[in-house]
Amino acid sequence: PKLRDCDAGSIISAGLRGEISMGLSVALGEYSIVPYGNTAQFQIGANGLKRLCIRSKQYSKIGFYDVREGEMVGRDPVTREPIFKWKEDDERESLPIIGYYGYYQLNEDNNNFFQCIYWTREKVLRDADRYSKAFNYNTYQKLINGELSADEAKKLQNGSPWYGLPTSEAHTKMCLKTIAKQLLNDGLAPKEVRRAINIDNTEETSGEPVTYGDDVVAPIQSTATVEEEPTEKEMPVEVNAE
Repeated sequence: PKLRDCDAGSIISAGLRGEISMGLSVALGEYSIVPYGNTAQFQIGANGLKRLCIRSKQYSKIGFYDVREGEMVGRDPVTREPIFKWKEDDERESLPIIGYYGYYQLNEDNNNFFQCIYWTREKVLRDADRYSKAFNYNTYQKLINGELSADEAKKLQNGSPWYGLPTSEAHTKMCLKTIAKQLLNDGLAPKEVRRAINIDNTEETSGEPVTYGDDVVAPIQSTATVEEEPTEKEMPVEVNAE
């Protein structure tokens, strides 16, 4: 609903960046069009970064997951890689999220190189507090603890997906994207992935859309209005974040 308050041209520009410039799909959760005040912005998701990696044909495996209480059982004594014992879906859904995990393995042409990352939930939120203009850690803790009024909570949750509840789809997508960017920002990622991460980092820090090279993001001047919400039959099908 907040997109109705955004300039229609900014919505179209965000869609052009995702669908045309980067060849991603909003329907598959590979990117989002997020309202910031009266301006809509493109934001790539963890699934979008995964898609770009797969398209490069350099990776044989790649994935990003939330980690629930009791699933991390230790670390390898030599490599310090985390060791997990995953619970069944019906059990884990009732458990609190304690962290986020991402990994990739390059193909045979790249010596099957394996890399992984695990961050606690606290570390992810601290990173967002430091780099995202739209998020404040202390304010979020007040929201989670019920210390804000209903109007204050609604305003925050409408302002940024970071302010969703810990297990909400929007909040989880932001946390998984943080892990994806940290994992892939190691100098080995293909040019298109590095470019997408740089754009997202710049926009998240500044809160303003940016243009890189020939990217299709120039604001489109329009006086059009966003149509009313679709009927129940027209509502899009939700796509699992994983």
